[in-house]
Amino acid sequence: MSRGQVVKVFVYVVRAIGPTGRLLVFQSHDEAGFEVPKGSVHPDESLEEAARREVLEESGIVLGPEVLPLGTTTWRNEAQHFFVAFAAGSPQERFVHRVGGSDLDAGLHYTFHWEPIREKLHALLVQGSDRFVDALLVSAASLADGATRHDRRRPIRSTSETTGGDSASPKNS
Repeated sequence: MSRGQVVKVFVYVVRAIGPTGRLLVFQSHDEAGFEVPKGSVHPDESLEEAARREVLEESGIVLGPEVLPLGTTTWRNEAQHFFVAFAAGSPQERFVHRVGGSDLDAGLHYTFHWEPIREKLHALLVQGSDRFVDALLVSAASLADGATRHDRRRPIRSTSETTGGDSASPKNS
């Protein structure tokens, strides 16, 4: 990480519903489309701890035992780390959550729902949230093959690909 670089986590929270699962998204306050839980890593916090904290603060959802890396990219002065994890329990299909914590979005209300995991996510997601949709689609194929959060024989697949920053891309933040 270079000096002055901001480290962020983006979390694809999934549920094993339907043939390919569903992704937790919320309506963006900044532009048309949906976002996934994301935010800055605090000092002395691991990437996984940040991913768990951001999901809990932004949605109220607790993640299951595994938080798996999908990949990392850079954009401007940000190192963006993408993860996939199952939601623990049985979250509601649609809900509104008041953001907790002390970050800039604290106190905002986000409207969430579960979007089917499919190619169309590229067009639905905003602000760089779509950067690792292709890796998510590969992971979703594991669900279609019969994997569940309890099936250790077929874990969610992850990739370790890294992409360079694209300063011309308006979808990143």
